Amino acid sequence: MASGELNLSSALSHTDLIRFSIDQLGQTIWGRENSLAWREKWRVWLAPLLRRTLSAIKAHTNSRQRRTLIWIFDRASMMGNLVREIWGYRELYSDLFDDLVIVGPALSYAANRRVMDIMLSSVTYVEVDDPAILSLAKCDVGILDFEDSFFLLTNEVFFPRKLFDERYARGVKPSPPMVGEFHRKLGAEVARSVGIGEDDRLVAVHVRESSGSQKQRDVAIRDYGPVFEKLIEEGYRVVRIGDRGMPALSFLFPFAKEIIDLPHHRAYDPILDWFVVSHSRFMILSDSGPGALAWAWGVPVLALNATYHYNRTPTAVEFNAYQRYFDRRRGRYLSHREIVEGGVYHLQRDAEFAAAGLELHGLPPDVLLAVTEEWLRRGGELTGPRQERFRRIAQIEHGRALSSAVGRERWQQSLRNWFSLGALPYFEVSEAYCDWFPGFLDSEPA
Repeated sequence: MASGELNLSSALSHTDLIRFSIDQLGQTIWGRENSLAWREKWRVWLAPLLRRTLSAIKAHTNSRQRRTLIWIFDRASMMGNLVREIWGYRELYSDLFDDLVIVGPALSYAANRRVMDIMLSSVTYVEVDDPAILSLAKCDVGILDFEDSFFLLTNEVFFPRKLFDERYARGVKPSPPMVGEFHRKLGAEVARSVGIGEDDRLVAVHVRESSGSQKQRDVAIRDYGPVFEKLIEEGYRVVRIGDRGMPALSFLFPFAKEIIDLPHHRAYDPILDWFVVSHSRFMILSDSGPGALAWAWGVPVLALNATYHYNRTPTAVEFNAYQRYFDRRRGRYLSHREIVEGGVYHLQRDAEFAAAGLELHGLPPDVLLAVTEEWLRRGGELTGPRQERFRRIAQIEHGRALSSAVGRERWQQSLRNWFSLGALPYFEVSEAYCDWFPGFLDSEPA
C-alpha cells in the first residue's frame, strides 16, 4: 500500500468507528446478517457512516425519485478504472434505478476530465473529502438497502465480474456509453484542428512506457516503427494517445510527420483521447488503461505486447500477441497453460513479479510487424486447434475462479479471484505469434 493511502480499517479508525479489516467487514455484513453481533456492529459504525453519506448527497439528488443507488468510487485517477467502472455502473443499473449517484473525491483528480464528463452523463456526481466515506470504495460487499436508498459498495473487480454474469454469460453485448451532443461536436472540432479528416481511416495507438509502477507492462514504442510504416503504407491515419511524459515520436522515427502524436501536439485537448479511439477502425494497445475506451465503445484491439490481466472486458475482437513470461528459476519462458494454471494473472506489482522470479520480455520489431500483417489479412473469426486450445485452457481456469467464489452471490468474491482472458467470446491469439513462439501453445514443456 502506498504511503498515505487509506484502507477501510485505517480510515474508520480515524473516526473511532471500527478497527477491523476489509475481509472481516465482508464476512460481517454477508455472513452474520441475523446475529446480534452483526446488528450491534451495524448500529455502532456502518449506519452512522451511511447516514453521513446520505447527508452529503442530500442537496444534489431528487428526493422525489423512488429508487436511488449510491456508489462510492475513488479510482478515477486511473483511465482504465474511470472508463470501465463508470461504464459498468451505467450499463448495469440505469434501467433498475431512478437515480444513479457517484460519491467521490474532487473531480480535479480524474485522469482525463473530458472523458470523466462523458462518463458522468446521466449520473449525479457528489464530491466529498471525508476519508471514512471514501474508504467504502475499498469494499466488495454488493448492494445494501438502507433508509430508502441503496448503497453499492464495490472494489475494482466487481464490474468485470458483474458484466460477465449479466451480459457475456447470457450472450448479450454490453452497450457503449451515450455521448452528448456537446462532446460529439467538441471532439469533431478539435480533431479537425489537429489534422484529422472526416474520411481518415484512424488507428489509435497507445503503448505503455515508463510509468513508475507495474513496470512489467512497460514496453518501448521505438520497436513499433515497422508496424507504423506498414499502417501508413496501407492508408491508415495513425494517431498516438498518451501523456507528455512519453518520448516524442519526432525523435524516434524519420517518418514521424506522418503520425499525429497527440501528447505533443500544440492543439491537443483531452477530448481527443475519446474521439480518436471511438472513431478508429481498430486500436493498437499494449496493456494500459486507455484500452478501456476501446472496450466501452466496441473498437477492435490489436494487443501487441499484451499481458495477462484479470480486468479486460472487450466488446469486439481482441487479437493478442503476448510479452513472454521468463521464469528465472526454470531458466525458460512459460507456456499459456503454465501462466494460467499457475495464477500468474494475479500478479500486478513489481515486487510480486520479483518474488515469483518472473520477467516480462517484449516482442522484437519483426514479430510485431508479422502479427500486424496477419491482423490486416484477417477476414473473420479465427478458428482451428490453436484457438480452441487457447480458449479451453482459459475457460477452465475462468470456471475454477468463479466456482471458488464466496458470499451470497457468485460475483461477490475476493479481489482478483476472476479471470476473463480467452474465456470471453472476443479473445483470439495470433497464429504468427504462435509460429514464432511454439512453446506458448504447441510444444509445451513436459
